[in-house]
Amino acid sequence: NRRNETDSLTRNQRYLGRVEEVLVTERNSRNEKQVMGRTRTNRVTYFEGNIEELRGKLVPVRIVEVGTFTLTGIQNGDPK
Repeated sequence: NRRNETDSLTRNQRYLGRVEEVLVTERNSRNEKQVMGRTRTNRVTYFEGNIEELRGKLVPVRIVEVGTFTLTGIQNGDPK
């Protein structure tokens, strides 16, 4: 449904430029250089990183791109 997609994209726009804590869970199956995790508000987020080092850790990520259902960012500090 186009309206739901538009609403989701609009909600995700507020994350652009922000630093969010992301709990890393797995490797991005479409891009081996990226890991995937979720923000505290449950937004799927991708960024470059080593899954072996980051799995299970909270990582600060600056959001640089938003999509309808995902966020993409750059690691912005050390994992916890």
